[in-house]
Amino acid sequence: MDLSVFRRLNIKQKLLIAVCLLLGVGVIAGMISAIIEKVKSPAPASTSEKAPLRPAPSPAAAAPMAGRAGAELEARKDPWQACQFLAHVEGFKTAGYKSFGGDDYSCLTDVYKLGDDFPLPNTLTYFANGDAGQVRELELHLNVNVRSKAREAHEVLSFYGQELTRRALNSDLPDDIKAAITAGKAGTWKVQGASIELERDDWPTGKGYTLDFFIR
Repeated sequence: MDLSVFRRLNIKQKLLIAVCLLLGVGVIAGMISAIIEKVKSPAPASTSEKAPLRPAPSPAAAAPMAGRAGAELEARKDPWQACQFLAHVEGFKTAGYKSFGGDDYSCLTDVYKLGDDFPLPNTLTYFANGDAGQVRELELHLNVNVRSKAREAHEVLSFYGQELTRRALNSDLPDDIKAAITAGKAGTWKVQGASIELERDDWPTGKGYTLDFFIR
């Protein structure tokens, strides 16, 4: 600016020019400061270097999953569920979990007759036995009253043992256990963390015996 022109301005005009100059200096200073800070800061990582985004785990995924075996154990210990394991089969509904004296509780089906032999046919009964809080064992109780039909009765026990094992343990009954049932031979086996036991009791009269299939 020509200084002779500046001298002829009045005081207000001179003040306005001074303010404009000061504002211009401030803007320039701010721009310079921003450029310096940008130079100092590190360059952002390229897109290829960024870690992949992962969704936050859901509560179910974050918590350890309960094993399937654990769920089956809870099911076969629960009185209501255990008493219903064979309810889908005709003639195998129970009348509910009840006390049979003291702390002995059980639910059982009506006696299932395997024929109409006289005086007593072979029979099969299902029990879930335990205390007031939980079931301790599942039982199929076979009475062999007619020895001439023992093998047929054993095959029926094997069939229902398979059904019960599927419901209680989510597993098929192993072939060696089926063979033992067919032969009427006692034994103990492990299946899916449970104990399966076959017990035989021959009656002193020699007329018959019982076979008990347990899941404990």
